[in-house]
Amino acid sequence: MRAWLCSGHVHALTRSRKLPSCAGRSAFSSSIYIANNDKESRLERTIEKQTFYPTPFVMPDAVPEVARMTAAEATYRKELLKVLHHTNLPPVLYAFAYGSGVFRQTSSQKTSGSAPMIDMILGVKNPLHFHARNLIENPLHYPWWSRWLGSWVISEVQDMGAGLWYVPYVKVDDKVIKYGVISEDNMVADLLFWENLYISGRMQKPTAALINSSDERVPIAAQANHASALRVSFLLLPHKFSERDLYLQIASLSYMGDFRMNVPGGENQNKVQNIVDHQKPWFRFMYADLITRFPSVRVGSGSPEKKWLMMEQDLSPQVRAIHAAKLPRNLRARIARHYIKQAGAHPVFAKMNTLEPEELERVMHASDMQEYYDDAIVEADAVSLSARFWLQVVQQPDFTDVIKQQIAKTVDYPARIQSLKGIYTAGFMRSMRYVWAKLQKYRRGKPT
Repeated sequence: MRAWLCSGHVHALTRSRKLPSCAGRSAFSSSIYIANNDKESRLERTIEKQTFYPTPFVMPDAVPEVARMTAAEATYRKELLKVLHHTNLPPVLYAFAYGSGVFRQTSSQKTSGSAPMIDMILGVKNPLHFHARNLIENPLHYPWWSRWLGSWVISEVQDMGAGLWYVPYVKVDDKVIKYGVISEDNMVADLLFWENLYISGRMQKPTAALINSSDERVPIAAQANHASALRVSFLLLPHKFSERDLYLQIASLSYMGDFRMNVPGGENQNKVQNIVDHQKPWFRFMYADLITRFPSVRVGSGSPEKKWLMMEQDLSPQVRAIHAAKLPRNLRARIARHYIKQAGAHPVFAKMNTLEPEELERVMHASDMQEYYDDAIVEADAVSLSARFWLQVVQQPDFTDVIKQQIAKTVDYPARIQSLKGIYTAGFMRSMRYVWAKLQKYRRGKPT
């Protein structure tokens, strides 16, 4: 028997495929595994943090306005779960909803004429089996050519790009939903390693978890994803920055290199700002506890009228090298390969070029990085090659630009393929309807 922390309510979960969702749990945070006897230590940590951090940061739900928002969100989340059940889909291991259909992104959204489509991601054990059953239960969710070709072709097409099969404009009760299907293995891999920053990018922003029968795999991977987003953002931010700056940086990561941000019919140009400015409490719920676990970051008071806290961080090469060495595997390898090619920039880069592939892989993983290196020790070469490599990488003048370039390269190809797949997976008419809706959002967000 395991227990999961769900917005103050602990629900017992078994290995059954028909697991109850965390119905009382707030949508924005990932499920965090705890033992039943860990409550006292959690309380002690909270009290300790209140000594060093502002109370609204450590305990966001202590603010009355946020508490009301949390209660309203929990009620709406139950409605979303009911919608998902009424869709009559095959068994799902993990499901979450995201986007403007779940979280408000503009001040006028509540009064607009039509409610936005609700976006959902479904993590399944075997996409081939899922589509085979779904073709029987919901054949009209697929264009005629997909029904004719069958579930094997559908699963093969799904594997292209970011590994999702999207079905938009499904009418369920009085709601319209779009759901994407992905294998649980691919979902976890992207969360841990940032293989394409598609699922991981969406889960770096507020999401509403609806179903969790994945044991601890997805929630723990989601926490690792949040920590990775913080590390990258700390590397890109200056010594002093606001809480808003941090969340803007996090929210923008998955849009770096996304061609849809620069073409008509793509994304609203103000999307990142809208997400952060209208979802601040959810970002704080997601990241506040993790931020307190970084000793190199300090949180202070902020502007009373804006209620954004100020932060500052240690920018020493030692601290930045630790951040860099703990980046997700795919991004870390991309950055390492970039500098290994720059053999003339520093002797340690030239040394890396002489290593055998196995040794090079070990150095890039930097498993022997320590928390602190004295400058004299570094100068004396009394540290490992991996430590010297990352210490030099973070001191390169183009380091932050290289991070952005490598993230953009990670995002670009899967985003393009996924968009092209949309015509095939959704059908021509649904695709045109979706593009038209995106075009309207783009026009509303375009600067005048």
